[in-house]
Amino acid sequence: MDNTLINDVKMSYGRCCLSPVFFDDFYDTFLKSNPKIKEKFVNTDLEKQKSLLKHGISYLLMFYEGKHIAKFKVSELKETHSKRGLDISVDMYNDWLKSLYICIKKHDPNISKDLMKAWHEVLSYSIRRMAS
Repeated sequence: MDNTLINDVKMSYGRCCLSPVFFDDFYDTFLKSNPKIKEKFVNTDLEKQKSLLKHGISYLLMFYEGKHIAKFKVSELKETHSKRGLDISVDMYNDWLKSLYICIKKHDPNISKDLMKAWHEVLSYSIRRMAS
């Protein structure tokens, strides 16, 4: 694990979280990305979901760092998103990542090509573990 890389991603995430509409924009983008995704959220309390997302992204970043609590949380997320749970497909994970990348580019004023590569490395590592 590259400490500079994860620290840069965490700083970027912090800047995104400072935007009062970051999570609103994410769900607007994500729900429009695939009709199947919109169906999954029909009876969802989006205010609660935004809070879960905020924490979930933090756990994905900590998972990349190898933190024990994050390993536990990612295992929980893997189970809830599996076929036995929410039945989230690989395509939906890809839509999630694309939607998040769009919003990161929009809300981090210091975003760069290298920082987006760092985001991709960190999230791809964590999402691969969840989706496997």
